[in-house]
Amino acid sequence: MINAELGSQFSSGSVTGIPALLLNEGAWMNFDVIVLLAKLLKDVSEFRAAAVVSEAIMRLVPGLSCDINSLLKQAKIVEQDLRKVRTDQTSSSINVYR
Repeated sequence: MINAELGSQFSSGSVTGIPALLLNEGAWMNFDVIVLLAKLLKDVSEFRAAAVVSEAIMRLVPGLSCDINSLLKQAKIVEQDLRKVRTDQTSSSINVYR
């Protein structure tokens, strides 16, 4: 299982995109809206965040299931690829920002 804390609060931050649109529309139309957010960390793929959010949804909706292990395997692959790209960039003698 992933350490997904339901109901935890962020001390600061901003919400953009579709989640922000849903929250605003809900406020304007007096309609309850729930948006699940995941903290994205440097060097961590969005697949890992998707796994956290998916696990939280499974806790909220009885009988719902999702293959979290597949998401975590994909996250590991993507994170390894990102580390390799970063390592290759720092060891390269070519400066593309001249």
